[in-house]
Amino acid sequence: MLFSLSKADIQIYLATHSYFVIKQFELLARKHQETIQICSLVKSEGSILTEFRDLQRGLPDNPIIDVSIKLYEDDVRLCLE
Repeated sequence: MLFSLSKADIQIYLATHSYFVIKQFELLARKHQETIQICSLVKSEGSILTEFRDLQRGLPDNPIIDVSIKLYEDDVRLCLE
């Protein structure tokens, strides 16, 4: 729904820590070859930096995403045992 709204030239701001939400937007950006910008806040040497990325190029490096992926992989491994 949000992607459809954006295609109708409606600008959307969304804050999330969810790997699955960010991954869905990344898949949509790649599938439709659309620019979807993401802004990540990164703590570095005591300050907060902003990093911008187009999701067509993939997911940004982010510890929250890394932990979400690891939890998913652990879950899949348990199911396969």
